Amino acid sequence: MPLQKLQFLPGFFRRGTSYSDAGRWFEGQWVRFRDKYPEKMGGWQQYSSNAFSGICRRLRQFASLAGITYTAVGTSTKMYVETGGTFTDITPVRATSTGLTNPFASAAGSSVITVTDSSHGAQVGDVILVSGATGFDDITADELNIEATITSTADANTFTYVCNGTGTSGLSTQGGTVTITYLITPGAFGYPIGAGWGALTFDSALITRHWGAPADLSAAYGQGKITQWTAEPYGEDLIFHPRYGSMYYWDATSPTARGALFSTLGGHADAPTTVIKTIVSPKSRHVITLGCNTEGAGNFDPMYVRWSDNESVANFTASTTNTAGSQRLTRGSTIITAIPTRELILIYTDTSLYAMQWIGGQYVFSIDLIAENSSIIGFNAAAVEHDTVYWLGYDGFHSYDGSVTNLDCEVEDYILNDINYEYADKINAGKTTSFDEIIWLYVSTSSADGEPDKYVIYNTRIKAWYYGSIARTVWYDNQYTNQPLAAGTDGYLYSHEVGFDDGSTNPPQAITSYVESLPFELGNGDKFSFITRIIHDITFRLRDASTSSAQKATITLKASDYPGEAIQDTDSGTITRTNQMDVEEYTRYTDLRLRGRQCKVRCESTTLGSSWRLGTPRLEMREDGRK
Repeated sequence: MPLQKLQFLPGFFRRGTSYSDAGRWFEGQWVRFRDKYPEKMGGWQQYSSNAFSGICRRLRQFASLAGITYTAVGTSTKMYVETGGTFTDITPVRATSTGLTNPFASAAGSSVITVTDSSHGAQVGDVILVSGATGFDDITADELNIEATITSTADANTFTYVCNGTGTSGLSTQGGTVTITYLITPGAFGYPIGAGWGALTFDSALITRHWGAPADLSAAYGQGKITQWTAEPYGEDLIFHPRYGSMYYWDATSPTARGALFSTLGGHADAPTTVIKTIVSPKSRHVITLGCNTEGAGNFDPMYVRWSDNESVANFTASTTNTAGSQRLTRGSTIITAIPTRELILIYTDTSLYAMQWIGGQYVFSIDLIAENSSIIGFNAAAVEHDTVYWLGYDGFHSYDGSVTNLDCEVEDYILNDINYEYADKINAGKTTSFDEIIWLYVSTSSADGEPDKYVIYNTRIKAWYYGSIARTVWYDNQYTNQPLAAGTDGYLYSHEVGFDDGSTNPPQAITSYVESLPFELGNGDKFSFITRIIHDITFRLRDASTSSAQKATITLKASDYPGEAIQDTDSGTITRTNQMDVEEYTRYTDLRLRGRQCKVRCESTTLGSSWRLGTPRLEMREDGRK
């Protein structure tokens, strides 16, 4: 009987009809393409057994002069520095109220504590540290003196938090002499992008403008937007701040200390107090603030760019004896974000793209407009690989390697229709250098918690696209281990490309991985065909003899008579590795009985340790009639 090869172009294809796109892969889960062949992606395991608080929005790795590797972990509530699996909370302190006398009130049968602190300045979601309190109403001192999250703010003088005990009768003016330490407010926990119509109650505390009022360029400009962090290594130290917040400095010589406000640093001179994004120049070590207040503690201007003196992290006062300076951008209404390459810093406004380059001399930096009518969808929606920048805009995927290019994305319509644009600011771009991949994590329209639950990947080498589902909020290419680091919505970091199973549990669980094609014609498609056998072409990549028996993949064929017609019948066969020798042995073929004009093929694994790569299977078939 004649044999028909099953050969498909790499990547998923969602652009045309099922018949016109025959010969393409249609969809899959946890599958990548190496050259033109699909394979199961690697698994993951916990990077650390310790958890962090909140939802991670930013990861950045760097090393000290002593060779200690640190990971800056910015979450919806805190900033941590991780090393050796331990998370150190370096979130700066906003204010401290000491000597509060009997500021507590309890409620009968409740764990809610009402705190009276005049002009506390706190918001719902802020983190506080309570100390010095004495027990009352059957609530112990240890149950009161905790790190807690503010649950409500009735007015400027009172707020509530949940303690670890329960009041019995309800008492007021209790607690003794109490100290409340307020950590900075990094942003809203999960608020949709922007603060436009419908985002907040009209004339609420966060929106005080009225019809016809001028735009708000104060420090409150960014309130209501979700937490996003800048985390920029400066040598072995770290510059960090929340979006629309003040800049802080973490010194590696005092690794357990909280971040210090820039105004407290030696040599400080007129550093911006409100900043959207900060970049450390990769060539000149200037600290560049993008979207900040103007000189002399001026008003916040979301289009203003300032930079410090060279090698002087906190001196922003320009003079004839230093290289500090500033420039205002003109195209757009606000800077959205920026990303550095080896030579340039790309600056994205809401309408345009600029390139900032160090040129030295009198002008220090040049800032040139390189594209108009260009957008980026979120604060972290761009990534760099091999000095080419890739990003997602509202109109699709783009790249810059000297000129702006619209990427030819064969799944673009599908992805753009699947994004929940209320949470577009949560889109996070990363890369996996070892596989030439750029990944975007996004919140889909089916996300249950408003956090990223799906991904789309662009393979820059073979120009292929593929997508799937996973609950990750940040993806970071770990330069020290060659294993990507990702943040889960469960409060843990995960090392990816480790084994082929889900190591978030103990014992690990199997990962379901599959790829499925569009329908292809059997023979010439003008007659019915009868498939009697599929001859497998597959390899199992994991070389651990102890998992040999688990190396399985299932090939499924689905037949139909016409495009758009429901699948009439299916037939499957399981391929099992039978030998661990250098010449791999596995189930050679599967006998089938399947009729149709068209056929889909699906390769899938659901068992522990499976690590398949599909080649070019062949179908044994003959022409057949219909009874």
